[in-house]
Amino acid sequence: MTPKYILGLTALVLIFAAGTMAQETGSEVPLPPPPPPLPGPTDLGGIDSVGPVFVPTPDAVANPAAAILSDARRFCGALKDRTYQIDCLAERMRAAAAALPADAAMAPARQALQQAATRLERTVSTYRDSAKPPVRARRGGANPVATARPLAPVRAPDLAVAQAEALSILEETETILLRSADQSAERALSYRQIAAAVDSNKVLLRS
Repeated sequence: MTPKYILGLTALVLIFAAGTMAQETGSEVPLPPPPPPLPGPTDLGGIDSVGPVFVPTPDAVANPAAAILSDARRFCGALKDRTYQIDCLAERMRAAAAALPADAAMAPARQALQQAATRLERTVSTYRDSAKPPVRARRGGANPVATARPLAPVRAPDLAVAQAEALSILEETETILLRSADQSAERALSYRQIAAAVDSNKVLLRS
């Protein structure tokens, strides 16, 4: 090879290499995908807008009846028309009873909650407002809840009397549960949790 040929070949190689480097330098570097957007407000529309979503404690998760009744205060309390709240509590009491294990240890608790639901329903029936339609309550979002049946309202002029009767029912139910807890160390914790959850709903009937 002549020196001119070698110099020309070398120049071509350098030009090609420079072009390759320029192409690599100008290429896009893949970036990690952006983080997912933060979740927006929880969907809590309708008559059942309840504000903060109830997050059950580990003990409440282990005791589904206590979790249902603890959440009932927020769920039923969010009903904009308070005349539906007593029947909402009755429905939640029955749901809590159904959530209990079908064993002998929890039979007294199940019976106490079922009786409370029946008595609350009877109170609603006594003061029923036939001018208003039954409604279903539901909550969406991370902890969805829906009533198993439509809720009936009481007459607004009789609300205070109906609330007093319902409050008495809750107090008696709480007493029954605490007495049952004292009779068995094995079920004491579960019964006290349920009794405390029942107690938490009294605030709905005192305001």
